[in-house]
Amino acid sequence: MTSIDGRVAYYDLMGQPALPEGITVGVVGTSTWDTLVNSSTGYYKIENIPAGSYQVVVKQVESLPPEAIFLMSPPDGWHIEVQARIPMTRVDLEVTAMPWTPEL
Repeated sequence: MTSIDGRVAYYDLMGQPALPEGITVGVVGTSTWDTLVNSSTGYYKIENIPAGSYQVVVKQVESLPPEAIFLMSPPDGWHIEVQARIPMTRVDLEVTAMPWTPEL
C-alpha cells in the first residue's frame, strides 16, 4: 500500500483565489479513496492505495450553486502509476468555478 497527496488551488465564481471548502478529490471509477480537501490549506491525502495505475481528479465542489460547474486543471486530472510503499507527492490540481458551462 502507498499514498497520493497534493494540493488543490481553488478559484471562485469571481475568479479570485478562495478557500477550497467542500472539495472532494478521488480516483476515477471508485469512491473507495475519495477524500475531502483540507478547507484551509488545500491539502489532500489518499491513503492505503495499492500499487497500480490511477486517474486522480476533483470529483465534487459542494459549495457551488446548482447551475454552476467547475473546470479542473489538468482537464482530465492526473494519470499516475504508483508503486507499493513509495508515496506519490505533489499531485496538484487547480479548480475554477464557472457560473455555467462555457461554449468552447
